[in-house]
Amino acid sequence: GRPDWRDVVIVPARGQVTVRIRFAEIAGRTVYHCHVLDHEDQGMMGIIDATP
Repeated sequence: GRPDWRDVVIVPARGQVTVRIRFAEIAGRTVYHCHVLDHEDQGMMGIIDATP
């Protein structure tokens, strides 16, 4: 199917999502995160350093 362009994704309990980002035209640092703060320790929050 066609891509579904979003900046927010709702993932149900025990669900999964694959996020694909093209960094060809983006440079610098940004973050990804879950809006449930307890999830930070479970790898659902981090920094992406995109360098060209």
